[in-house]
Parts: sequence; structure tokens; C-alpha cells
Amino acid sequence: MNNEPDTRGNESPRVPPRRDGGQSSRVGYIIAIIVNVILLWVANNLLAWNVPFLTSDFVAVLGVLNISIGANIIANILWFFYDAAWFRHLLQIILNILAMVVIYTFYVVFPLDIGPDIVRLVLRIAMIAMLIGLGIATIIELIRLIRPQVER
Repeated sequence: MNNEPDTRGNESPRVPPRRDGGQSSRVGYIIAIIVNVILLWVANNLLAWNVPFLTSDFVAVLGVLNISIGANIIANILWFFYDAAWFRHLLQIILNILAMVVIYTFYVVFPLDIGPDIVRLVLRIAMIAMLIGLGIATIIELIRLIRPQVER
């Protein structure tokens, strides 16, 4: 029996990438948890800080924003303990969908009182671009979930 990696023609052998035991991933998850906890606190205090360009309609966005940030915290805690690729892809799909809901809600409510109409238009176009980007990212995550492949 040949234990050599399969090298068809001039191709290099297909060997799974080495991981560092998950240490860098775990540090990343901890940092993400800390950042999201801070974002959650900031988001829930913005109205109390009387941010000049933020209207009271921000309350309508705050609920879905809290759910999305909370889901990010929970996902990173889960990834800290279980870091399988299929699990990361599955949770990332959920997080992307929640992010799309937040952006869509922000787009509909638009709780900003900002300068000229052109600025509002640019922000709305940016939100549409973010929704498209997240939609594409979600499709890619779904494909990776359904068709796992050896990462290069």
C-alpha cells in the first residue's frame, strides 16, 4: 500500500492545512466576544448620550440590533468550544441573516437626522450594497456548508 500523497501529474499533493491547535481562533473568539459586549453597551446608550444625528426612531432598530449582537456573542462562545467547519458555516449563515434584518430595519426606519439629501442617498445606497454583499456571503456559506472541501 502506498502512503504517499496523491500527486496527479505536476500537481502538488492535497494535504489539509495545519492548524495551530485552535489557539489563534480561540483568541479571536474571545476578542470578538469582548468587542460585541462593548458594542451592545454602546448601542443601548446612544440615545441617552444624545447623539445629535440620531433620532428617537433608533428605538425601532435597537431591538433587532440587540438580537444580532447577542447572537454574535453566543456564536463566538459556541465556536470557542466547538470549532468544526460545518458548525462555523451554519452559525455564520444565521448571523448573516440577522445582519441583513438589522440593515433592512435601519434602511426602513432610517433613524438618522443628517445633512443634505445626497448624504441620505449615499447612506441608503451603501446599505443596499451591504445587503447584496451579505446575501452573496450567505450563499457562499451555504455552499460551503453543503459541499465541504479541503481548504487550501
